[in-house]
Amino acid sequence: MMIRTTLNQGIKDAMKSKDSDRLYVLKMIKAEFSKVETAKGFNESDFTEAKENSILSKMYKTWDEECQFFKENGRDSSELERRLLILKSFLPEKVDAEKIRQAIIDSGETIEMKSMGKILKSVQVQYPSVTGKEVSDVLKNLMAEK
Repeated sequence: MMIRTTLNQGIKDAMKSKDSDRLYVLKMIKAEFSKVETAKGFNESDFTEAKENSILSKMYKTWDEECQFFKENGRDSSELERRLLILKSFLPEKVDAEKIRQAIIDSGETIEMKSMGKILKSVQVQYPSVTGKEVSDVLKNLMAEK
């Protein structure tokens, strides 16, 4: 599901229900998406579900690190934890290595690093949330098996 298309409605709903944490998270997501959209060389066709998931994953990682920092330094992290849970709800379920492995095999591409770009595109059609690193790791394991 493309999150970008439902952001404005989500923001309106959060405002109506006075859900300040959800409103904050949605506005931050919209701001991150806007950064990408206003970047030099932006092409609408490049903004795929995989790109959305990549942005959300980076946001989650950053916020999680901030939350851990707060905890380590004895600061109240409850607000950050609530916002992290909301942000996590936008992230797709993790795809396990076995599904990635099968998608690589099903891609019909040669199992070698030279084919990484084609394999990655093929796998991300099936599993948009999968990162290049995850595919690369599984591909390396497959190559080691041969």
